[in-house]
Amino acid sequence: MNHGNTRAFTLIELLIVVAIIAILAAIAVPNFLEAQMRAKVTRAITDMRTVGLGMRMYQLDNNQVPVLPGKFNAKWMVDYMRVDGDRQRRVGELLTTPVAYISEIPFDYFNSRLKVRTPFFIGFRRWSYILSVAPTGHQPAFPNEVEPGFWFIESCGPSLQWDHTPEFFEYDPSNGTVSPGNIAYLSTGRIVPSAYNSR
Repeated sequence: MNHGNTRAFTLIELLIVVAIIAILAAIAVPNFLEAQMRAKVTRAITDMRTVGLGMRMYQLDNNQVPVLPGKFNAKWMVDYMRVDGDRQRRVGELLTTPVAYISEIPFDYFNSRLKVRTPFFIGFRRWSYILSVAPTGHQPAFPNEVEPGFWFIESCGPSLQWDHTPEFFEYDPSNGTVSPGNIAYLSTGRIVPSAYNSR
């Protein structure tokens, strides 16, 4: 039996192949993760637009912003629109029942990654976007007259922190895919970050 013509890879050749694969992975993985984060930001903005459209339709039909009784304080009404597994009624229900302005309030990927601490719950839970409403939106001057107020829907964004300082309020992907700032959709139709307003 002749084994003289048998040829195998040398150790150097194998090391070269492994090095090439490692270099390609080092280039591809960060780009993949960045593209994944951009897709999540785009998804959040798309969901906010959909919820915002439901908010506008509700306002047209009811001449007021959807607000649950007892959620008002002197400055703002602030509430998660939907919380997974929560028995407490949330403002998002007004958009889904009895009239379905939107079929379901979507959960937000970013807000759902925040660890929350409440009197009844500590840990991670799937949360929707946060709705903030100006008091003029739900404080009637007369029983049948409610002035539609300013509102916005908000996500903490990729930084997973609430940034309400003026210089960091707006998420800006040009500062890095994971950078400070919140993602928001305003009742005026403006989107934060501003780069998405023309899309």
